[in-house]
Amino acid sequence: MELITGAAGKPHITPLQDSMWHRGIVGMENCVFNYFTNFEATEVSATQVRIGAGIGQLQGRYFCIEPNKSDNVTISNGTSGYRRTDTICVKITVNESEKTEAASWEVVKGTPEVVGPEWPAAPEIPQGELDSGSTEAYMAMYNVLIDGTSIYEIRPAYKTPSNNFELDPTGIINSGDDLDDYTDFGCWLSPSAAVTNTLKNCPVTGGGFSLRIMRGTGGASYRVQEMITWGGNRYFRAQRAGNWDVWKTDIGIAKLWENASPGSAFLPQTIKYKNNMTLSTGDWIAVRYVAFTGQYNRQIVFANVGDSFTMDNVTGSTGVYSGGYFATGRTGTANETGITFAGSYQSSAGGVWTRRDADNISVPTAVYLIGNIPTT
Repeated sequence: MELITGAAGKPHITPLQDSMWHRGIVGMENCVFNYFTNFEATEVSATQVRIGAGIGQLQGRYFCIEPNKSDNVTISNGTSGYRRTDTICVKITVNESEKTEAASWEVVKGTPEVVGPEWPAAPEIPQGELDSGSTEAYMAMYNVLIDGTSIYEIRPAYKTPSNNFELDPTGIINSGDDLDDYTDFGCWLSPSAAVTNTLKNCPVTGGGFSLRIMRGTGGASYRVQEMITWGGNRYFRAQRAGNWDVWKTDIGIAKLWENASPGSAFLPQTIKYKNNMTLSTGDWIAVRYVAFTGQYNRQIVFANVGDSFTMDNVTGSTGVYSGGYFATGRTGTANETGITFAGSYQSSAGGVWTRRDADNISVPTAVYLIGNIPTT
């Protein structure tokens, strides 16, 4: 163990110890703090972007441009008829021989594409973890959209620090962000429909929302995202083993399947939920059915995904039956993507179950999900 901030009679605090301290206070995320101009970027020419004063954190190392100062960053020339997205990054370089670290601007150049309906994606940013021994680390600051030989737009690519202690969102979600990447604890804000409509893996469009990221009960890597929309609707999902679940809403009922021919015989078969929806083991479903074709007295049976169920009836001596009352029914098994229905059956007068080849008994008419409703 080492005492970091106590007197040692000599310089002894390392960049690693300093970054550990700052990351423990601010968080692990790279960010730009709300100070002065927040590194405001302005176009100087088709190949020059000026960046104003601000302060930020890259892997626990603070970097800044002081008030009333600015830096100019050079962008490579564009090509007529092509579009490109370049990313202006802060780069920290470690000089191991001199045991020094320095910050600089670096532009990661995107791939030119012929003008089309979609803007070219931003380039991949090199990855490196200084605290684990890497000698370079990058933080995306701005995506520069180049149309032909001109700069079309300069979009922020950085994040502002999430606030782990208050519910007033201080982090702003940027246009084009992927919500799958939001795993740092805190509160974030999509300020308008113009931003929301560009987001990836977002369950809503048409307005802003607040987003809260929390730790769940599944361990240190478990994350929960909760979204409250401009209209007060709530959506949520969990990240398990690095993968996000589908977005869900609060408790409700959603139709998963409907029989297009409820008056016809129903052969043994497997039906799929609408939109290729995938449920979770233990989710509740309800199966609505009629005792036999031509009957309008609907019944319902409840089951959990992963379990089997029976659609039972006691049918009288009229209609398709004669000679007394019969116990009739059909079994089914609910799984994550659909339901497998067996053929229909009936009991004889002696209580012996027999297969009814007509398959006009216990005909399912609809299937519903009861619970937290997926948005897909």
